[in-house]
Amino acid sequence: MQSDGIAMYRLKPVFELKEISVPTNMYKMRNLQSTGIINCSDTATNGTGLEDDTGLEKIRKRQEILLLKLAEIKKILSTLKDELHAPKIATVGSGTLNMCNKPNFTEFGITHDVVLNISVARQYPPYSLLAIDKIWPEIVMKFSWHLHSSAPDLPLAFKQFQEHLDNKVLDREPDLNIRVVWKVADTDCEFIISPIKSVPLIGEVNFLRFLGASLSNNNDVVTQTLIDEKLDACYCLSRCNNTNDDVKTYLQILSNGLEQNTQWLCGEKVTVVDLAAWSVFKQMKKLNFCFPLLSNWFEKCNKYLDV
Repeated sequence: MQSDGIAMYRLKPVFELKEISVPTNMYKMRNLQSTGIINCSDTATNGTGLEDDTGLEKIRKRQEILLLKLAEIKKILSTLKDELHAPKIATVGSGTLNMCNKPNFTEFGITHDVVLNISVARQYPPYSLLAIDKIWPEIVMKFSWHLHSSAPDLPLAFKQFQEHLDNKVLDREPDLNIRVVWKVADTDCEFIISPIKSVPLIGEVNFLRFLGASLSNNNDVVTQTLIDEKLDACYCLSRCNNTNDDVKTYLQILSNGLEQNTQWLCGEKVTVVDLAAWSVFKQMKKLNFCFPLLSNWFEKCNKYLDV
């Protein structure tokens, strides 16, 4: 059968290609003569330059408006500066540090007794507990004692330590109840707020760091940074192997500032750093201060803490 070339029906094109104007140059420029922007004949004959004067007048008016706005902004900023005042940064050792601030411990998740696990495998107890009331006299802490099954007996030094704290008379209801558990453990000290909602804080220094953050109302960033740096040095001292190089490095950090005739490690007032460093030094087997200023400070701590 021979086809005559006639289709049964027509199909609409799927898409139509519209004509695209392809420029022959990179970009177009307006023809100034044809658009009438510049009238050479008028400029040449009249010589007035009216269009130029009009453009300059518009620019001048816009400039005046901008200057008025800038003056208004400057006035607003000056008013804000007078109202807010410049920020005051207290210098270290200026005597503005206040370590007593009675907090609501529930804000830190403390709703029951906190637990302080202390290993009896260490040779010395955490002496800082004996002098906490010297740093924070407005806070009353009550200690209760428990002997874990891992510890067959309590060493003599720990018994004397416990008796010393038991002899302290509480004049009112305690603000914080601390349950001390004597046990045999790898970590010397472990502070637990809640076994479910929080992780334990390892180390006596970090326990003191927590108390310092909770009880101190010092907002000076410079002083707080110095306190954290020296608390880190105390923690490293409690963990190092008593090698001369390591110990000397941390002792240097602690002694910085004492040469400026300051009484304590962080200025003119005793802080949690003094308590932490004093306790760490009392627990060191071989105590060699390397720096005479630290030796004088340690003697002063013993007299001040009186334990």
